[in-house]
Amino acid sequence: MSGFKSLLLCASLLGSLLSFSDGIALAQPANAAIANAVQSPEQRVALVIGNSKYQSAPPLLNPDNDAQSMAQFLNSAGFEVVEATDLTHSDMIKVVQDFSSRVAARGPNAVAMIYYAGHGVQLAGENYLVPVDAKISSPSDLAANSIRLVDVMATLEAIPSRMRIVVLDACRNNPFP
Repeated sequence: MSGFKSLLLCASLLGSLLSFSDGIALAQPANAAIANAVQSPEQRVALVIGNSKYQSAPPLLNPDNDAQSMAQFLNSAGFEVVEATDLTHSDMIKVVQDFSSRVAARGPNAVAMIYYAGHGVQLAGENYLVPVDAKISSPSDLAANSIRLVDVMATLEAIPSRMRIVVLDACRNNPFP
């Protein structure tokens, strides 16, 4: 049974129990809760990023297709999907900021999801998402030319939402010996 149907069933049972024990007047909050749940479905918003065409790294064949497939799946699951492909560093920062504003506007019951397919790097326990214009030839280039996963997570964590989901489909080639 879906979570929503379970909620309606529990609220209905609670309303029935209250009406038997304390009269019809006490059943009204349960009925109001049901009406509120039906009128205010959860808002689902997803950001789907597929980076394939890298300028200074080997191109990847699958991220665009994977991102399209994920976007179609999420649309069918009731998500409002923001699709973005082959993002530069500044584009990635902007799209994550715009996405966080979009989720925040949906209220605290929103479900936020980010899906990323593309190059990723892990160095000293830190994970990075690599934009298509990144020029990374040494570890010191990572901070200025990529997006720290912890920063994306912190941006999501700052949004009042019911659930936050991050899915990474990253080719984690370490470019450093």
